[in-house]
Amino acid sequence: MRRLSRRGVLSTGAVASGLLLPIMPAAAAEPASGGGVVFGAPPAGSLWTIHGDGTDTTAWWEQALLGIAAAGGGTLRASGEHVLSRELALPDVASLHIEGVGGAILRKATPDREFRLFSGEIASDRQQMRLPMLTFRRLHFVGDWDRRPSMGGDGARCIAVRGYHRVMLSELIAEGFRNMTFTADDCDEVLVDGCLIRRSARDAINLTGSRFVKVINCTIQHCWDDAIAVHVPRDAHDEGQRWATLIAHNQILQANGIKVLGGREVTIVHNQIVSPNNYGIYLGRDPFWHEGNVVHRCVVVAGNIISEVLQNDYLPGQGDVGTGIFLYDPGGRPDSVRITSNVVAKYKPSGLGVRYSDWRLGAHRGERRLFTADGWTDPELIHGHQGRGFGVRILCANALDQTAIVIEANSFANLGWEVERRVEN
Repeated sequence: MRRLSRRGVLSTGAVASGLLLPIMPAAAAEPASGGGVVFGAPPAGSLWTIHGDGTDTTAWWEQALLGIAAAGGGTLRASGEHVLSRELALPDVASLHIEGVGGAILRKATPDREFRLFSGEIASDRQQMRLPMLTFRRLHFVGDWDRRPSMGGDGARCIAVRGYHRVMLSELIAEGFRNMTFTADDCDEVLVDGCLIRRSARDAINLTGSRFVKVINCTIQHCWDDAIAVHVPRDAHDEGQRWATLIAHNQILQANGIKVLGGREVTIVHNQIVSPNNYGIYLGRDPFWHEGNVVHRCVVVAGNIISEVLQNDYLPGQGDVGTGIFLYDPGGRPDSVRITSNVVAKYKPSGLGVRYSDWRLGAHRGERRLFTADGWTDPELIHGHQGRGFGVRILCANALDQTAIVIEANSFANLGWEVERRVEN
């Protein structure tokens, strides 16, 4: 590891190109008459600044994170452009804040090797004692999709963390990751606010197992799995556990949509979901993966706009798609569910010679094909796309109970079915 230059270690914390700089503690000020001592800087090792000049700065990040680990917590500020060539493990500290200054860019290198940019896990036996908190703010992440246009494994994520008391992802931009982009598992509280995610080969945001979840004011474009996924985790059945989810005021273009499997107190309101590849909003349980086994109670889906749904003719193997709002819980009995004041509409034309690319949809500018498990396609919309599909589908044991599951004041246009209720045992 390189040693810091004389220019690099400055008590003011100034930034030199391509260098990592610890902020040194200031000397104590002279006490005023009858007053205490005032310190002008945080403890040594708890505040670091890294400026990138477009070269590999991975070693500087590692050194800064080690310094924060030794200090028991701290803040890392990044400016300029950085290339990261291996995974950065977050230290197990009570508080860690990573933030960008002036449009900092973090670019993933070595597309031939999968690794997560940031990963961190808090030991479960220490979680409540230390109440760990994690913040990422104002950073621009760039993945390796363009250099390797395929779907990667779990190691190709951007940020993947687990076990924190509180996680906040705010004002982030992430583009071109070949698996899930932001994931936070088994955390007490997660807030994702004001983020932009473009081109995610799997879920853009997945917060499975986290208990109090808020995803607000985000924009998600061209995601080949769920845009936002929040699930009661696999094989969990604890009805007494608290699971509360708020998803509001997001804009989603060309992704599977919003999926919440299981849990109470679910609020999905005022989202715009344009041209979802699959469903617009999916609630319920996944019997194949055994997720969502805590039955939904106290659910509001209101004021959402879902338009230009793509049908399963173009997505083989995806199951029941082409649906605006889908509540699927075979054998389960959801209660206190209200689906109201939503707009679900289809207006894509169909016919010989009309292709998917005519709607200027695709991975990014200049790429107007559809990415599926079978690779890139540019389907011809000849399967009677216009006038097919469902506005709202309810498939569960008490689907016909219009007191437990209320569907009212929704607007449907150009669909084969407006509402379908079917008992599923």
